[in-house]
Amino acid sequence: MIQYFKTNDFKDATNLYVDLVHSLANNPARLKEASKQFGEVTHPSFQLLILQLAKIDGLEFNVYGLIVTVTKFSVNYRFKLSAIRVPGYTKRWNEDKVQWSFIPINKVGISLDMITNSLNKLNGIQYTRNGTWIWISGNTYKVKEDIKKAVRGTFCQLGFKKATKQWYVCPKYD
Repeated sequence: MIQYFKTNDFKDATNLYVDLVHSLANNPARLKEASKQFGEVTHPSFQLLILQLAKIDGLEFNVYGLIVTVTKFSVNYRFKLSAIRVPGYTKRWNEDKVQWSFIPINKVGISLDMITNSLNKLNGIQYTRNGTWIWISGNTYKVKEDIKKAVRGTFCQLGFKKATKQWYVCPKYD
């Protein structure tokens, strides 16, 4: 089976894995074996996420590559979904679509998300996210240490542009 996925599409592997998890949810031994088989072609965080979602009775979800969206009645499962924590994934609630999405984290992506979450808690500032850059303006002097703290330990760097009197956050490239 693994040879098939080495020569075919990754999407096929993830979809087949999801189907197997659904069908083997009541048979832990077979599910463990299937997860081992798929270890070479699916990311461990993806496997963990699918296993956790499959344990919630009646929950329906779709897989788009490595992005997983909970589709039907996700509001009814909000407490169970909020308890799911998977390394390598971030969880987002989409008000417009009324659904949860589980999105893989890349180094820069998670860093920018973490930074914007921290910036949301600060008063008197505005920020604009433009691609992989964040521009921060407003009354930043009072919260400059908090801004520095938000960026510290991430895969981004912080700078200040005197001409516009704005802070900027951009990816660190090695």
